[in-house]
Amino acid sequence: MPRAERMFGDVVDPSIKLGTKKWYTIPLSILVHTVVVLGFIIIPLMAADVLPVPPSMMAFVAAPPPPPPPPPAETPPPQVDVNPAAAPVQAPQEIRPEIDTSFERAAVGGVPGGIVGGVVGGFAGASIARVIDPDRVRAFVVIVAWVLTAYFFVG
Repeated sequence: MPRAERMFGDVVDPSIKLGTKKWYTIPLSILVHTVVVLGFIIIPLMAADVLPVPPSMMAFVAAPPPPPPPPPAETPPPQVDVNPAAAPVQAPQEIRPEIDTSFERAAVGGVPGGIVGGVVGGFAGASIARVIDPDRVRAFVVIVAWVLTAYFFVG
C-alpha cells in the first residue's frame, strides 16, 4: 500500500463506523429536539403566576428620577515618554542613505542565545528519520510530544 494511501486512508475510508443508518433516526432526532426546545420555551410561559407583577399604575404616577450629575471637568492628558525606537509620526524632510547592513558583522559561532548544534542536529535527525520506518518515526514523535506535554503542564 503506498504511503499516501496509508496517511489519508482513515479520512477517506474510516475504519470505525458509527450509527445503524436506519431510516427513522434523523426524523426521530428532529422530533425529539423540537419537543425539548418547545418544552424550554412553553413551560416558563405557563408559569405566569410565579412571576412578580410590576406596579403598572405607579409607572405613570411616580416622579421621574433625578437627572444625572454633570460630567467631571476635563483633566490634561498625562505626559507620555517617547520611545526612541518607535516609528516616526511625521514624514522625513530628506532621504538619507541606508545604514550598512552587511552580514560580515554577524556573530561568529551562530546566533546569540541559539541552541548549540541545532542545525547539525536538525540535518542529522532528518537524515536518520528518512531511513527508519515512518510508522516508528510517527510513534516516536507522538511519545515525545506526550512526555513534553506532561512535563510542562504537570511538572
